[in-house]
Amino acid sequence: MTVPILAYTVNTLHRWHTADSAPVIALDTLLSQTFTTHQHSSGKVVCIMSAEEDCADAVFVHIKPQIWQHTETTGQDKYLELSETADRRLLCQHQSDNSLYCLRLEAENATLDKKLLFSLLFYSVLFIAFFIYTGNLFKDAAVLRSSALNEIRHGHLPAFTLSKKSYLEPLAHSLQNMTARVAELTHFQTEIAETICHDIKTPVARMHFIAHQLDKKGDPQTAQQLMRNLGEIEDNINEYLMLAQNHYTPDEMAYENFNLADFLHQMVDLFTQDNQLTFNVAVESDLIITANKRLLHRAIANLLSNAMRYAGTRINVTADVADGYCHIVVHDDGQAASQNVASRRPAESLHHSLGLSIVRRVCMQHNGHFGFSASLHGGHAATISIPITQAKE
Repeated sequence: MTVPILAYTVNTLHRWHTADSAPVIALDTLLSQTFTTHQHSSGKVVCIMSAEEDCADAVFVHIKPQIWQHTETTGQDKYLELSETADRRLLCQHQSDNSLYCLRLEAENATLDKKLLFSLLFYSVLFIAFFIYTGNLFKDAAVLRSSALNEIRHGHLPAFTLSKKSYLEPLAHSLQNMTARVAELTHFQTEIAETICHDIKTPVARMHFIAHQLDKKGDPQTAQQLMRNLGEIEDNINEYLMLAQNHYTPDEMAYENFNLADFLHQMVDLFTQDNQLTFNVAVESDLIITANKRLLHRAIANLLSNAMRYAGTRINVTADVADGYCHIVVHDDGQAASQNVASRRPAESLHHSLGLSIVRRVCMQHNGHFGFSASLHGGHAATISIPITQAKE
């Protein structure tokens, strides 16, 4: 489509540039003035046609009514075209006395301008070269785009394979190196996470045995509390492994509708049993959201555990709705200002970045976002923002 459009554009511009600006004169005006001025003359300019004179060389010809076969139905001011030969014709105007004022027209032999021929040849070669070059370029770009979209869609890093002669081959080579580096780092991250989780599972198994012994020795309350904390540790380990292996995919997301106030109160009750902090939940009792309950539980649990490490006396959990999003905020009353001054690192990096990475990933899988800022209570505020309703694909 590009080549024909360019050819048409160049041809149009060429015709505009070379077009003659010849004056335009009305035919009736031209004929009237000519025959009025040369009414009684005869020659090569103006000629009166008769039986003896055929006016073969005249430009203007006056044909008397006796010479041509006119009809009464011929209207006034009508133009007639009379053919003399294949390349000669008369363009005539019917007069009131039934005579004709005619202008002889001769077909010119069309000669092709050599400059025009050269211009057409040059532009044709230019268009062909442009078509070949851009065709290969667009083809390679389409290969890169298709490779990126199709392979990433299926969870694979794209290969970005092009011909060695391709203009975009250096770019494809750089992308290959980058994807190889990303794959190497991802594999290394997975190995580290699996190693750490494996090392944690070993003492957790021993603590399960200790809790079992406590239950046998008549301390079931302590054993139950210990088992509950061990269960939370194991859940965290599984979530970390899923994060490291990139198993948080939209295909595995199962959404359900539930009451957010009841959900948050149940979560807070699990944390109030093992510490002396005060937990406050300020959520409307009839607020219903659509989310993956398991992943949202893990995200809020991480934020509560994180807040407990920095809170002084209390932790506040609030939730409100704005612009179609539900904003769940976990506040602590720690000394955020003093922490930021004592450390040169960003405020978020002072907290456990792995737990916050899981929270951020959960928000992304819910088509939402995660925020971390200073709280009005003196500490930090971690905000989970997810849509009230999830779009169905």
